[in-house]
Amino acid sequence: MAIGTLYPIALWGRNGWPGQMRTDWFDSEREAKDARFELHMAKARRGYL
Repeated sequence: MAIGTLYPIALWGRNGWPGQMRTDWFDSEREAKDARFELHMAKARRGYL
């Protein structure tokens, strides 16, 4: 892992269960923000927001 690399971690699952974890690696803050925006829009299209 390089210094300055961004890696947000997403955790989800049902209460009382171990759930799942996903880690995405990004080289810049801009890439991370773009990926977050795309995820937000995909959830909005499916009616989750």
